[in-house]
Amino acid sequence: MRRGGSCRLRAVVLARPGRRRPGGARRCPRRRGTGHPGRPLGSRTRGLVTNRDVRARRPRGSTRSRPTRASPASGGRPSDARLLVCGVVAGPLFLAVLLAQALWRPGFDLGVHAISLLSRGELGWTQTTTFVVTGLLVVAAGAGMRRTVPGASGTLAGVLVTVMGVGLVLTGIFVVDPGVGFPPGGPPPAGTVSWQGALHDVGTALALNGGVGAALVLAWHAARTGAQAAAAACLVAAVAVAALAWWGGPGVPLRVSVAATVLTAWLTAASLALLRRRR
Repeated sequence: MRRGGSCRLRAVVLARPGRRRPGGARRCPRRRGTGHPGRPLGSRTRGLVTNRDVRARRPRGSTRSRPTRASPASGGRPSDARLLVCGVVAGPLFLAVLLAQALWRPGFDLGVHAISLLSRGELGWTQTTTFVVTGLLVVAAGAGMRRTVPGASGTLAGVLVTVMGVGLVLTGIFVVDPGVGFPPGGPPPAGTVSWQGALHDVGTALALNGGVGAALVLAWHAARTGAQAAAAACLVAAVAVAALAWWGGPGVPLRVSVAATVLTAWLTAASLALLRRRR
């Protein structure tokens, strides 16, 4: 009799509200019609409520927030769309600054002077900044293409576009040697090419050849995937730039200016097409 009373007293003490057991579990209050606190009649389980039990009893329509997995673009990594937007912006920015300087800088003639000569003179910082900023935007676009275009084609095209951007950055960092008659009152052309002028020429070659290679790779990729119009556009851009810029002779400054215009316009169109397809 004393033993049974002791057991009942212990059950009453453990059933008090707020009474907790080891391990963070707590005893549910006794319910009517049950043989065990918080459990149906005949249940063999113990009347302990854990965090797992609470989650299991939560209704399906509960509005309580659940932890979500972080998106791939989290942690400071730019998204693919933002990288492609950089490619969309690069072309119009470069062409707008180039045309504005060609129209308003005294003594400059696109048919006679190379666009790199805009980097010289008091306002030369405008063109050098344009080269560097445009190059960084093109590098970002190359990363976006590498992530967006599947397979080896995307990797190769992204690398070549990155080479194009690095070339533009080099043309901005290393200023071209003085040219014929620009800027007015500037030093005459030297008989030999300086080391800065040589690195500027290397940057120009990287920018043009990298863009041509990327256009050819994307043309091949578009032809394989059945996008014949995109393949034709990329092929025409690559052939046009190569035909305009790959040999010397009369009219080189104007031809290189047109080639740069075609190449930056192609980059803008390609980035915009990839951005639309991604959405």
